[in-house]
Amino acid sequence: MRLDTQRLVIRDFTEEDLTAPHPPVGDASGKARQPFDLRDTDAVRAQIRHARATAKEDPRLIFDLAVTRKSDGALIGRGGLKRNPDEPREAFIWLLSDPATWNQGLTHEAATGLLSCCFGTLGLHRVTSECDPSSAGALELMKTLGLRREATLVENTWVAGRWVDTAVFALLDREWKGRS
Repeated sequence: MRLDTQRLVIRDFTEEDLTAPHPPVGDASGKARQPFDLRDTDAVRAQIRHARATAKEDPRLIFDLAVTRKSDGALIGRGGLKRNPDEPREAFIWLLSDPATWNQGLTHEAATGLLSCCFGTLGLHRVTSECDPSSAGALELMKTLGLRREATLVENTWVAGRWVDTAVFALLDREWKGRS
């Protein structure tokens, strides 16, 4: 898969990505909510290998993608979607980006590209996403994308030695198409 936006290319990971420099992603504390250590090179490479393997599955349910800058090809993050195997017109999306690229509109641009693909190319009906409810930036991103907050899961995730909450958001195809 390849999605082009004004400043980004969102694409499947390649063999070259296994040896490319990987930026830190998530917040500066390194406490992003991921099932692998984002700052461990071997773990990141294992995740890229997994992403490359799932890209070959048919039907493809997981799109774990590299987010790169068009101007220089630099890998600045990762994002993607996972279709619900029980309801393939529903998917969960995620984005992680290098903090050095924050406040430049790049995460919003990447998310918009993913949502356009979800509701256009893939013909999905519903998309969900999650974020840390204490992250003002993440909450604002969800709002500007038009996602509606559906729930707050209280102390549902163990991160860095403590229980944390999760804010759950969703967007329907008709809401995406009707945005101004």
